[in-house]
Amino acid sequence: MTKHLMSWLPDRPAREGICAGMIGNVILWVFMMIADMRFYFLLGVKKYDR
Repeated sequence: MTKHLMSWLPDRPAREGICAGMIGNVILWVFMMIADMRFYFLLGVKKYDR
């Protein structure tokens, strides 16, 4: 996937592209973790409501 993204960004160095991809992956992972936590929290609240 990173190779495909870098193929249409020839003016940027590969190292910069890899760093940007890693930062994007970390942000996405944190966002998904927060979404999962909220989802499980809502599930737990619904369970305890019953």
